[in-house]
Amino acid sequence: MKNSVLCIASVLGGMALGSALALAFAPKSGAETRKAVQDFVNEELSRWQNCHNGSCKTHDEAKAEVK
Repeated sequence: MKNSVLCIASVLGGMALGSALALAFAPKSGAETRKAVQDFVNEELSRWQNCHNGSCKTHDEAKAEVK
């Protein structure tokens, strides 16, 4: 029982410490990060919808475009 409590306390302490460090060293503000995530999700959804409609590029087509 003691080991379980110690384990849970250690996990919670690690989570708290990790959260504090993430906030302290975050390169962007919360609003900027949320906007970046929102833009990424919207872009991926759009790409998925294009692929679903049959207009998705193959690997070779995309690779040729990069060259």
